[in-house]
Amino acid sequence: MSVRSEMTALAEQVRRLTGGAAQLRAGEMAQALHKIDQQEKTILVPEKFGGAMAALAGQVRRLTGKTGALGIVEMTQALSEVAVPVRLADAESGIILGYASRDRDIVAIAPKIAYFGETMALEDLRKYNLTVNTIQTFAGWFASATPLTAAGAETDKVTDLTTAPETIYAHWIDAGYLKTTIAYTSGAATASKTYTISTVPDDLFSLYGFVMSTKAVSSQEQLVIGGTVEGTKVGNFSKTTVFTNISVAPFSPSDPKMANDFNGNLGGANQGNGYITYALAANLPVGKTLSVRAYYKTKDGTVVYGPMTQKLLAANASDMGI
Repeated sequence: MSVRSEMTALAEQVRRLTGGAAQLRAGEMAQALHKIDQQEKTILVPEKFGGAMAALAGQVRRLTGKTGALGIVEMTQALSEVAVPVRLADAESGIILGYASRDRDIVAIAPKIAYFGETMALEDLRKYNLTVNTIQTFAGWFASATPLTAAGAETDKVTDLTTAPETIYAHWIDAGYLKTTIAYTSGAATASKTYTISTVPDDLFSLYGFVMSTKAVSSQEQLVIGGTVEGTKVGNFSKTTVFTNISVAPFSPSDPKMANDFNGNLGGANQGNGYITYALAANLPVGKTLSVRAYYKTKDGTVVYGPMTQKLLAANASDMGI
């Protein structure tokens, strides 16, 4: 049974039981679901959704003076359209991860999902395949479970829960794409050009960037947009474009490097090579350790970070990082 039928099937029943005065009472029951969701401070996982439905049944009984059990089909017609939550599903498996109120900020939903099943686990924007031991990162909410392409990501993106379809799908990419490579050329005092390089399978996201610092970073959690290290704001470099290759020094125009050279041949679009994203920092001091995390922003606005990479910038060096 769909969420819409689960949540909207009982209006005629309540109107009959209440003599036609169902509009206000339907709204009151809608507020009951919203209140339960707010108290949880998170999405409604399937088990809690069942509890919310039971609470709504209690509302129906109280409002109508009925004492017997009410079935889902009877109960849920009483809810107004605004009360219908959005079902959250995993695109690959179809597993239902939970339900979210339509008044929630969509960027707050994915980071709060905690799902632990027999074949996969979801936590902190990571998806762990427990069968083959792989890790993926969240790639956004979409209206279709169809595998993502750049065109599909644009047409199927979901950016607002208030207008979202009944079911939205969480998509994922291999976590290895967010690995960062540091490449640089340096003189006696500065690294004139330092490139931080990451990869993606296709142009799936709204923004690609890096956060970095040459201060003493004690944990990667310091490397976030707007973060500070030793009182100095973390550098943030971002762009909206991706590239097929990189061929500037320390790389060579005669031997351009593609995404597969940096991420262990994960592949993707661009004739099976995937795409590169990079940032250029000029004149960094040598003798300092550069700490970097790549990130991307999904079409819905969720920021997903990769792991921290660190490298000591040596004097008079040319380092491709691969």
